[in-house]
Amino acid sequence: MSERMRRFVDVLIPGDELFPAASVVGVDRLLIERLPMLGDAEAIAHLEAALGDLAAMPPEACVAAVAAWEAADPEAFGRARTVAYLSYYAQPAVRDAIRRLGIAYNDAPQPAGYALAPWDLRPAPEGDTPLPTVSRFTYKRTDEIVPILHGISPEGEAPR
Repeated sequence: MSERMRRFVDVLIPGDELFPAASVVGVDRLLIERLPMLGDAEAIAHLEAALGDLAAMPPEACVAAVAAWEAADPEAFGRARTVAYLSYYAQPAVRDAIRRLGIAYNDAPQPAGYALAPWDLRPAPEGDTPLPTVSRFTYKRTDEIVPILHGISPEGEAPR
């Protein structure tokens, strides 16, 4: 994972005693994954080039570099900021922090949502998102799918 991206998302959302920093909940990884989906395949390369070497800068210089990029290219900055913010507020740890403030924050689907039991998460390697200890879903490869009703012809006719 790019240290430059971690520093960038932490400038946008540094975190505090209640809210985790953006990089803690994986926003840097999600930004790298999602930003190119907005139509610019080179979006991450452009972002990293615009920001310079954030990894080598002290925190104050990182803030100045991000502000300079915002001023120089507000449209590209706005896309990156939007992806980072939406990714951040979708994370379970952030939703929990909002709820600890006493704010009703519904899970999807909106507007009312539905209650989800918290996941029992196992630790993950450094920089990865923790995974559930028990799977709640199943997956079958396409070639493993079989018809539920055996005996129906491809034309849709039932056997006689």
